[in-house]
Amino acid sequence: MKNQPFTSELMVTDIGYYPCAEAHFVERMDGLNGHILVFCLDGRGWFSWGGERMEVAPMEVFWVPARQAHSYGSFRDGGWEIYWVHVEGEDVEPLLGWTPLSRDQPLISFTNAHALRRQFNMMLQSLESGFSDHVLFQLSRFMITLVGLLHVDAGSSRAAERRERMELAIEQMRSSVSEPLALEAYARTSGFAVSQFSSLFKQYYGSSPMAYLAELRVQRACELFDTTGMSVKEVAFALGFEDPLYFSRMFKKVAGVAPSAYRLEQS
Repeated sequence: MKNQPFTSELMVTDIGYYPCAEAHFVERMDGLNGHILVFCLDGRGWFSWGGERMEVAPMEVFWVPARQAHSYGSFRDGGWEIYWVHVEGEDVEPLLGWTPLSRDQPLISFTNAHALRRQFNMMLQSLESGFSDHVLFQLSRFMITLVGLLHVDAGSSRAAERRERMELAIEQMRSSVSEPLALEAYARTSGFAVSQFSSLFKQYYGSSPMAYLAELRVQRACELFDTTGMSVKEVAFALGFEDPLYFSRMFKKVAGVAPSAYRLEQS
């Protein structure tokens, strides 16, 4: 059936639903031929691929690319309610391009649980009559509609909530330029796992968290050079650097000029 024109480029190969999967664990060292989408409606879990491990909360969906080694499961303290779908074909990844899902951001939120349930239930009901060409065609159409729901959700209130949580970490960075914290501390403030925090941070602010923090510290150094007569060493110590030479290297990397040269320009 994969030779049919309407299934060769977008073919649903598996679909399912767990109302409460406790101690759920899946590991595929060689991945699957198709892509995987897992929608979490309730409970919590995690997934891992490409060296990244991310936590999954209710009303979130994650994507695993085709032929990608991966694992996922629910947490030990409770199960999760999930729908999942496996889909093959050349059109899958371009189709997902209509959503915020990407290899850099394999986890996103969705809001319309009712529409999602309805869509999956329609797909599951279609399979009750077997895998005919007509059913496969309907499944392909349902898959397109499913992706459309994620596209609509791209600007949802859930996304706004995520940005608010990221802003909490930004405020913490701004208040700690003189006594910077570890990456884990900023991630903890946002409520995200470190890998997820780093991925979202780059998406929202265009750089890694620690590169952004370095920019904040250099901005503060420039303010001190502009408004005080402090030396390079004094500014370095004021910003929590134990080694003024390291401070000078970081300053030049960010500002494009050595701090001593910047200080002379402002004098």
